[in-house]
Amino acid sequence: MNKEIISNIIKLDKPGRDKTMKLCNDYGWKFEEPIRNDLAYDCIIRFSSDLFAVVEIKNRDIKYDKYDTLFLQEDKYNNLLKWKERLGADQALYINWIGDKCYIFDVDKVDKNSLIEKWMNKITADKSSGKTLKKVYELNKENAIKLTI
Repeated sequence: MNKEIISNIIKLDKPGRDKTMKLCNDYGWKFEEPIRNDLAYDCIIRFSSDLFAVVEIKNRDIKYDKYDTLFLQEDKYNNLLKWKERLGADQALYINWIGDKCYIFDVDKVDKNSLIEKWMNKITADKSSGKTLKKVYELNKENAIKLTI
C-alpha cells in the first residue's frame, strides 16, 4: 500500500476515532489505543476496571443513513473475535458512525447466516482501486445499540 493510500485511510479513520473518544468521555469509559499499530482492531474501550471490549470503528457519510443495513467484512469479524480471545476481552464491538449517530453491534451476536458476497471497493480509502467481491456480514441497524453525540 502506498503512502497516499495510508494517508487517506488515516484521514478517513480520524473522525470516527474522535467521535468514539467523545462517546467514551460522555459515558465515563476509557478509550485505549491498540498496543501496536499493526493490530486488527482500532481501540479498546474499558467500561470498568474489569470489563472491556476490542473495537472496530467505521465512519460513514450521512448518505448511508437511508439504508437499513450496514456491512462488516468477514476478515474483520474473524480478527475481532480472535483478539477478543487473545486479550481476554468481554466483548468484541463494531461501532459504525453515520454523522453523529452511532450504531454499536456486539460481534458475538452477528447472525452467521447473514454472510453474503458483495462487490465493493478493494480498498475503501482508494476508490480507484477497483471493485472486488468481498464476503461481508449484513447487519440490520435495528439490532444495534443506537447512541448520539
